[in-house]
Amino acid sequence: MSTDLLAIARAIMSPQPDASVDASLASEGTLKIISPTAMAVLKDTLAKGAVRMLARLGGARAIVRGGTTGGKPSRAYDVREPPVLAFGPYTFELLRWLTNTPLGVSSAKPFNAQPATEGDEIVAYLTHRLVAGRRFERTVALWVTSPLAMLGFARSIARVTAPAPLAVSSFLPLLATAEGRLIVECLAGDLAERWNASTAWRTGDLLEFDLAVRILTHERATLDAFLDAVVDAKRWDLATFVVDAAFAALPAGQRPDTVVARVMPAVRPGGTLRARTEARQRAGALLHVLPRLARTFESSALVRFIDDDYDGAQSLLSSWSAFGREGFARAAAVTTELGSLAGFGASDA
Repeated sequence: MSTDLLAIARAIMSPQPDASVDASLASEGTLKIISPTAMAVLKDTLAKGAVRMLARLGGARAIVRGGTTGGKPSRAYDVREPPVLAFGPYTFELLRWLTNTPLGVSSAKPFNAQPATEGDEIVAYLTHRLVAGRRFERTVALWVTSPLAMLGFARSIARVTAPAPLAVSSFLPLLATAEGRLIVECLAGDLAERWNASTAWRTGDLLEFDLAVRILTHERATLDAFLDAVVDAKRWDLATFVVDAAFAALPAGQRPDTVVARVMPAVRPGGTLRARTEARQRAGALLHVLPRLARTFESSALVRFIDDDYDGAQSLLSSWSAFGREGFARAAAVTTELGSLAGFGASDA
């Protein structure tokens, strides 16, 4: 059974989903402990794999970074201290749960532990990434939660949790440490892809109105909570993945009503006008948080050369310039369209 656990750990630390691990994820096991040799292999796999994945998912991408490089693009590991990652008991318990629990079945046993270290957070996030869009996604989304996982997989988690309002994680502890901030910075490429994907829905999705509203509300609350933590950490550059996602989701020349049609979830017929209006107005969480970033973009342009934060402001302007004022204006036009009752047909009224 140790071989299954190690295979799952290697799959989690791989950039592409490995179908060969599906048999281990789908089967029921009885693993309790592993040998010292297997534990040494696991520690090595996690330590090397986490750093490698952070590089591949965005850390190795050269971008302008927060006033540290004079406006020149750089990789995160070139200008930040290497992360010192610890993996606590949570990581082993999660891997043992994945080994012993047949994922994809309704009888899967609960997993109630919470990450205690930045390394644990990475493992939780990458576990979601391993099963995203696959038959094991529902079980993992139901039981594996953490702030970092919520930031990347808010939609899948909101879709499967109880009908009661879903609590939004606080991102303050994650961004309070240098390692936590570096993790978010390195995952920027992957996070941008996931929030860009949130502006569309999977083929065949047909939701009840209350479920659609719950998902949309949770996505918006997740991004708002993250931006609150960004403000507290004084690191607006960590929100660059939001701007990158918007840049990909809102190509120049695309009509607002075309974007609205894409971000609106497909819902079952019926429902009150109030419910239908709420679903429409809450669609496109990514677009609704952009005014906060637009204000930051504009205020950065007003920072003077003699001000202490001039270099950081210029770096931010450079990082966000591809989207820029014109992009923020396009986003505003879409949210205005989403809030307009003119988008409803006569039969809806």
